Amino acid sequence: VFASVDKKVVDKEVINTHDQYIFGYPDDTIRPDGDMTRAEAIAVVARLQKLDLRDKSSKIYKDTKADMWYNGAINAAFREGYLLEIEGENIRPNDKITRAEIAELISHIDKKNNAIAPFDDVKGHKFEAAINQAYGNERIKGYPDGTFKPDATITRAEAATILNNYADRNVTFKGMVEVHKDVVKFTDINESHWAYYEIMEAANTHEYQREKGTIPETWLE
Repeated sequence: VFASVDKKVVDKEVINTHDQYIFGYPDDTIRPDGDMTRAEAIAVVARLQKLDLRDKSSKIYKDTKADMWYNGAINAAFREGYLLEIEGENIRPNDKITRAEIAELISHIDKKNNAIAPFDDVKGHKFEAAINQAYGNERIKGYPDGTFKPDATITRAEAATILNNYADRNVTFKGMVEVHKDVVKFTDINESHWAYYEIMEAANTHEYQREKGTIPETWLE
């Protein structure tokens, strides 16, 4: 018996996978509102760029220690030229990263532009060029009072949002957690947090499907 079925062709494409690039802590928290450290920022960029993290040595910078979790990422970022600190200096891995510093870090991987950010408090700043670039690429916005606050710290949720924006990673699948039972969860964030989906996107490796010409993606697996 042969049955004829009308097929509706949907113009979609499966674009490989998105790999997890941000990890939680041993206590099952993700600390979305906690300040991101310099080592954490370097690590998320290195993972997002799929750099080779196998070199775990602590020989490049004076203040890195043997067997630390961040050594592989710092060494990889150094090799790629993402870091301004030269060999033998301090990298300050446990210091909180600032908004200006993360703009400088992502300037090495993001597209160039000729934008000029309209913030008086970035004029003459050490990382003014990087801030202009990040602003032009719409990665980091200013504040309602017209300032950028370049030396203010940045949270882990804010950093995930910036990097998802850079990598064109976006999910608005409201039933994601309920449908995908194996999704990585954290005890200190849920759907009520403004960056919940940004964090879930960054913290879960997933295959996805996206209609051509659109940004929101649907997780497949």
